[in-house]
Amino acid sequence: MLGDIETVDLSALPNPEGPAVAWTVSQGMQYFKGELRGRSFENGKKMFAAGRCVACHRIQGSGGYSGPDLGSVGKRYSIEDILKSICEPSATISDQYTASEVTLKDGSGLYGRIIFKNDQETAIATNPFNFGQLTNIPTENIKEIQPSSTSLMPPGMINGMNPEELQDLMAYLLSGGNRRHVVFK
Repeated sequence: MLGDIETVDLSALPNPEGPAVAWTVSQGMQYFKGELRGRSFENGKKMFAAGRCVACHRIQGSGGYSGPDLGSVGKRYSIEDILKSICEPSATISDQYTASEVTLKDGSGLYGRIIFKNDQETAIATNPFNFGQLTNIPTENIKEIQPSSTSLMPPGMINGMNPEELQDLMAYLLSGGNRRHVVFK
């Protein structure tokens, strides 16, 4: 079943124009003090791709499957909450998206999401950008499986963006991919 999941070609995604900023929540919030209006839908969608968000997250049914659908994130969370999730992805991890640290009996280990496990085999997705790429291990070779406190989402995914690009990305997230949303007026 997982082999049928369409993956996103990371090499085909655009890049932000920059210049790059090592964003923190407090730095980012400086650009969201007033009402967010007049942003570019097209550039917001482009930044969703440029930040590699699209590789793991969906909006309007388009994107990856390893992370949550972000179509309604703007209705449930504040800009600050969204920025914190982006800048500090390991601060809060939903149980649905927790990765595992797998220790093998030979002392080696793996990190990723357990896709399935039975008496014979355990399959681990070690590439968060492609859950169809699995590492299969005989279950008898596993010593221990522990939940990880580190998110599968790498930090710094927006660090290539300049302030305008970050604002357009946030507008796109808040709109849920709706080009008629008030943030684009």
